[in-house]
Amino acid sequence: MTAVRTPPGARGAPAGGAGGDPICRFCAHYFVTWEASTPHGCRALGFKSRQIPSREVRRTSGDACRYYSPARRG
Repeated sequence: MTAVRTPPGARGAPAGGAGGDPICRFCAHYFVTWEASTPHGCRALGFKSRQIPSREVRRTSGDACRYYSPARRG
């Protein structure tokens, strides 16, 4: 079964991984750190990680990320 992804700009968080976690690269708070050991970051939660932030949030809290905000593109 494949996940259905919501295009950027659509309402709500696009479901991506297991459990319907949002896709961080479409979030306004996501950033790439360019550090080999911690390449992904989240400004809303203030951390860098080896994993995509939504996966890290799911792993540590058991809940989906609640800070997803669609990024302004264009």
